[in-house]
Amino acid sequence: MPTADQVMVGADYTYRTLDVRAAYTFEAGSENDPVEITPYANFEYIHNLESISDTDYGGDGEAGESPQGLAMHARLGVVIKPVPVVAFKAEGTCALVDYGREVAWNPELFLSLTAQRVAAGSWLSTTFMSPPKS
Repeated sequence: MPTADQVMVGADYTYRTLDVRAAYTFEAGSENDPVEITPYANFEYIHNLESISDTDYGGDGEAGESPQGLAMHARLGVVIKPVPVVAFKAEGTCALVDYGREVAWNPELFLSLTAQRVAAGSWLSTTFMSPPKS
C-alpha cells in the first residue's frame, strides 16, 4: 500500500467529453394510420488519460483501455413505430479507440423489436446483435 508521500498529486486528471445527438420524428402513411419514423445520429468523444498504470501504485502495468486516452463512438439508427405500442429499431455503431501505435475499431449492428400490452402495461423486448469480430 503506498504511503501519503508516494501519492502523486500534481498530475493532470482532466476528463473531457463531447456528446452530440440529433433526431427527428416524422409521420408517413395515411392520416388515420400514421407510421412514426425517427432517424437519429449520435457521436461521443472521450479524452481521459489513464491516471494510474504503475503496478507499484495499484495499476495493472497498462494505461487503461486507451494509453492515449482517446475514444470515439458513432451511432446511426432509425426507430419505426407502425402502431403506438410497437417499435422496430435498427442501429449501426462503430467504436474507435486509440492504442498509441494503432487505432482499433469495432462495428456492430443491433436490431430490436419492442411491444407493449396496453391492458397490463407490460413490455416485451427482443434485441438481435451482430456477432463480435473474431
